[in-house]
Amino acid sequence: MPIKKQMPPRGVVITYDEANKSICISAVPKDAAIKLTNRELVVPMSITDQGNQLDDEFARTLGLASLLLLALGQPSLSPLITATQNTQPPPTDN
Repeated sequence: MPIKKQMPPRGVVITYDEANKSICISAVPKDAAIKLTNRELVVPMSITDQGNQLDDEFARTLGLASLLLLALGQPSLSPLITATQNTQPPPTDN
């Protein structure tokens, strides 16, 4: 979906609607998102640690982490999550 006009900085809120079995993604003002994250569980995902690339693997990891976080508060979502969790640490350049 192409973005037609420049928007002010945003955060993303992802919710699970149990009644409709749907994932809802909302763009909210960044300040509102920051206020929420000051009080809640936050899972930081470093772009630098990923080689400064938002590639397919980063997107997959972000999506799975989002689903698992949702399932912490809505356990009925857990059995629907069949994506494989990466059990191996990311490769290092050392």
